[in-house]
Amino acid sequence: MTTTTVIRQADWVVASSEAKSSHVYLHDVDFVFSETEILFVGVHYEEEVS
Repeated sequence: MTTTTVIRQADWVVASSEAKSSHVYLHDVDFVFSETEILFVGVHYEEEVS
């Protein structure tokens, strides 16, 4: 079973933006990842995690 980690309201996240073709800085977002991939970066992740 894969563990999922949620960091809620991260002060800052550096993310890649396909729309801008560069990196962007996101403020107060949820960052969700498993052992193998990033699952979500954005506002209000509402799914249950294990």
